Amino acid sequence: MYGKSAILVGLIIAMAGVTAGISATLMLSNQSQEKMPAFSSYSELSSFLDGASNGQGSLFYGGEPMKGGIGQQDETSALAPSYSKTNVQVEGIDEADIVKTDGEFIYSASHNSISIIRAYPPNNMSVVATIEASDLMDQANATVRRANASYMDISIDGLYLLQDRLIVVCYLYIWSNYYGGGYRALGISTANSAEQTMISVYDVGEIVAPSPINTFSISGYPITSRMQDGVIYSVSQFYIQKDADGGYGVPETSDDGSEMRAIPAGDIHYDPETEDAGYFLNILSVDVQELKSKSKSIVAGWASTIYMSPDSLFLTMVKWPEMPAVLLTDTAARTMAGEDNTPTTKVYRVDVDGLSMHISAKGSVRGLLLDQFSMDERNGCLRVATSSGDWLDRRNAVYVLDSNLTMVGSIEDIAVNETIQSSRFVGDALYLVTFRQVDPLFVIDLSIPEAPKILGELTVPGFSTYLHPVDSGHILGIGSEGSSAKISLYDVSDPTAPSEVSTYLVGNNSYSTAGWEHKAVLFDAEKELLVIPVSVYDYEHWNSSSGFYVFKVSVESGISLRGIIAHNNSGYYRSDSDRALYIGDYLYTVSDTTVKANLMSDLSEISELVYCEQPYYFWGYGSAVGAEALAG
Repeated sequence: MYGKSAILVGLIIAMAGVTAGISATLMLSNQSQEKMPAFSSYSELSSFLDGASNGQGSLFYGGEPMKGGIGQQDETSALAPSYSKTNVQVEGIDEADIVKTDGEFIYSASHNSISIIRAYPPNNMSVVATIEASDLMDQANATVRRANASYMDISIDGLYLLQDRLIVVCYLYIWSNYYGGGYRALGISTANSAEQTMISVYDVGEIVAPSPINTFSISGYPITSRMQDGVIYSVSQFYIQKDADGGYGVPETSDDGSEMRAIPAGDIHYDPETEDAGYFLNILSVDVQELKSKSKSIVAGWASTIYMSPDSLFLTMVKWPEMPAVLLTDTAARTMAGEDNTPTTKVYRVDVDGLSMHISAKGSVRGLLLDQFSMDERNGCLRVATSSGDWLDRRNAVYVLDSNLTMVGSIEDIAVNETIQSSRFVGDALYLVTFRQVDPLFVIDLSIPEAPKILGELTVPGFSTYLHPVDSGHILGIGSEGSSAKISLYDVSDPTAPSEVSTYLVGNNSYSTAGWEHKAVLFDAEKELLVIPVSVYDYEHWNSSSGFYVFKVSVESGISLRGIIAHNNSGYYRSDSDRALYIGDYLYTVSDTTVKANLMSDLSEISELVYCEQPYYFWGYGSAVGAEALAG
C-alpha cells in the first residue's frame, strides 16, 4: 500500500480483542520520555489501527515585532547589495516559496520548472540555468523507478536557499497497477497509488550547471515545511489504508535517493486517547549541509494548521463532533437536546533541536483555527485564536496554553455572529479582525497569560484578511471593501482606542492574493515600501488585468500609491504566483512568465525578461494590458 515496500504488519485482529488493555500494553512496552508512546512492533501498530476509528465509522479503505518577513536582510558585506527575503511569520524561520533570491540571482518555480535568472545588476537579465520537472523526476528514489508505474507526476511545492545550495520541495505522485509476485512472498503490501514528499538538494555553486547532491523522501503529500539554522522540517500526511489481505501500509523514508525503507515502529507514535486514526502525520528533518535526516510519524486525524516557533513545531488536528441522528438546524434546539456541535482542535507540540524531534506535550482548544497566524508562542505559552458555531450562532475565542499545553487563560464569545478574518500576534498583543457586515479590529492584551482581556475595538467598513506590523504603534491591513481591494493603516499606539488613519481602495472588481498569501507581500518599514499583486476584472469585455501596486506607507503621511508595474496577461493568469523583491536600489516583480526590474526611486523600467513560456493549456482569452488599464 502507498509505497512499493509498504509493510504487511499483521493479520486482521478481531474487534472484540481490541480493548483498553491493548493501549495499556502498548504504553508499558514503550518506556520513553516522549509525551506520546511509540509502537514496539508493527503488529502492535496493526492492533491499534484495527481498534481505532477514522472518524467516519469505518475502516481505512482508500479513497489534504517587526523584523520578520520580506524586507529582513541577510548579513551582507559593505560591497554586497541588500536584498529582501520571503515574508515569513516568525523571524529566523524560513518558509518555502516559489521565488527566492540571494542578492544576485532570482530562482523562480513556474509551470513545474525552476528558472535561475541573473538579476543583478539588472541591465542584462538572463536565464543562466533551468531545472526541469524531468530533472527532478530523475532524483526520485530507486523504488519508484522500479515500481512498474503506469503514471508518475511531480510538482514543485517550494524552494529554499542556503548559501550555495538550492533546496526543492516536491510532491511526487505514483500510480501503479503492480500486485503480487515476489513482494507478496516477502510480506510487503503494494497498492495502486502512492504519494511522496521529496526534498532535492542542488549545488548551485556553479550557477550555470546546478547539480543534484542528494534527495530525501518520505511518504505522504506535503502539508508545509520550515527551515531553521540549515535544517528543514517537512510535514506530510499519509492516508492509512487497509488492503484485502488485512495489512496496513506504513510510512517509508529514504535519505539517499535510493530504496524507500519503512519507518521503524519505534519512531511511529500514537495518542492513546485519540478517537481518530485516519492518517500518519510524518515529519522529516533534513540537515542541508551535513546531508543527514531523521523522521518521526504520528498516528492521528487529518492535520490542519501547522505553526513553528524557534523551539517547537505545533501540529493541529480537528476533532469533529458526532453527527446527530436527526439534523437540527436551529442552534437553540440542538442546545436543548444536549448536543454540543463545537469542533475541537487538538494540538501536539514537537520540540526540535537540529535533526532531533521530541513530542513534548498535547492539548486541545474549542473551535477551528483560520491559518498559521492563529497561533503564536511567547515565553513558553501558546496563544490560539479560534472560531466555532454556525451562521446562526458564530463564536470566537482566544486561548492561552502553558508549555504543557494546559489551558491557563481564555476569552470566549468574542464578536458573536462575526467570523475571524485575520489575526496577528505582536509581542503581548493580539490584533484580531472579524467580519459579517463591518470590520471590527480588536486589540487584545495577553501580557498576563491567565487573564487576557480586550482593550479596544474599532469598527470600519470592509475587512482585513492579512495583518502586518509596521512599528510598535501601527498595523497594516490588506483585505477588501465591497468589490475593491483595500489597504488600511491602523494606529494602535493607544490600544484602548485603535483607529484607521489611512486607507486606499483599488477600485471595483479588484482583489489581491496578498490578502490570503502572505508570501506575496513585500513590505519594508525603513524604506516605507509596500508592493502587492493586484488583479482587476473587466466583466463587460471578459478581460482581466494584473500587475503590482507600489505604495508608500508612512506613519506620518499614511498610504499613497507611487505607481503600478503592469505585467502582460495572456489568458488564465496565475496571479497566485506573483512575487516582488528588491536587490539594492532595484525593485523586481516576478509573474509566472516574466520578471521586470524597475528603479526603486522613481519606478522607471530598467529591463524586462520573459524567462518562462506559458504552456499551451494556460492560454485563453485576454490581452496585454498597461498601467492605464490597471489604474481603471
